Amino acid sequence: MDEKGAPPTSTIRLPLGPYHPTLALPLDLTLRLRGETIEGLAPVGTGYARRGIAALAAGRPIDEALLIVERACSFAHESYRIALCMAVEAATSTAVPLIAQHVRLLYAEIERILARLWNLVQIARAAGDHKAEADALEQREALFESLQAATGRRHYWAVSVPGGVRENLDATPLKRVLGAFDRALDAWRARVAPAGRLGRICRDLGPLNAERAAKLGLTGVAARGSRPIEDLRRARPYGAYGANTAALKVTDRKLGGDVAARLVCIIEDVGTSLSLARPVADELVADELAAATLPAVRAAPGEAQPGAISLGAVEGPHGPIEVAVTLAGADSLAQLRLSAPGAATLAGLPELLEGRSLAQASVILASLDLCIECLDL
Repeated sequence: MDEKGAPPTSTIRLPLGPYHPTLALPLDLTLRLRGETIEGLAPVGTGYARRGIAALAAGRPIDEALLIVERACSFAHESYRIALCMAVEAATSTAVPLIAQHVRLLYAEIERILARLWNLVQIARAAGDHKAEADALEQREALFESLQAATGRRHYWAVSVPGGVRENLDATPLKRVLGAFDRALDAWRARVAPAGRLGRICRDLGPLNAERAAKLGLTGVAARGSRPIEDLRRARPYGAYGANTAALKVTDRKLGGDVAARLVCIIEDVGTSLSLARPVADELVADELAAATLPAVRAAPGEAQPGAISLGAVEGPHGPIEVAVTLAGADSLAQLRLSAPGAATLAGLPELLEGRSLAQASVILASLDLCIECLDL
């Protein structure tokens, strides 16, 4: 005890994103403690996992650049790929066939569901709800198995290509697994409701009001529990989203800004993705376009504009993603710039964690959807 009778201070390092599936050495968060209570945080440094994605892709043929850029984030690989394809299509004035736009939407929304289920895995694990954690893992596995059957790949499906989508995509397994998701979604809604187990555990944890969330510039899950935020799928519709904005309406309800509110938004996001993805999978199978595997649907590229900067912007699972390219020719990149979400969330950590216990800090951190990969492009 110190001279005032309070426990002495100590310093520990807490893994930031401790259950990340692809990085063995996540960033560490250095906390100053008094007993089990957090009194302060050291500034969080980034760069420990930096890969230099933009520099690696610059000067490469577009097909090679796509393989590099999709590695920017394992939770948003198709989103990064779509953004790069859109930038190349803008640079070459290439119109993407409507069916290819819908196939891109299908896989982007499935990717989003996988990311949201991982959010639930992390929060449930930190909160000690092991049944919820196991259910989320099982639901992710069912999606992965259907994706393996649909694309031949469990991960990094490489669906989008400039001008359209690749060949040999079978929507039948996706239709089956998406169609069976209603019961799981109802169970999650009950869990995160005020009377549900996760809803009770997470109430009043890590509150962040709308004004502060706006000032910090938060995106994605970290912001959604505090205030309605811009979603590029709705605000600047691209591809097939222009015909589906009704499914992306903003809910008119009070947002509490705590972990419980973020959980509700996560579940709502899964529901929105299902409402967008299922009609596409159903239509592909009904038209027998997918049952015999979809052939490559790809428009011929237009004339390249070397030296001009072209943009592709999409709403990824963590928030807005922007890719800017300068072409060296129709088939290669001269320069590439990536803009990823997430950095703003680091600035909000002190006020979210100070005064909280270590146990509470783990739940709060899990609810923020911090992505080390996006922070360290």
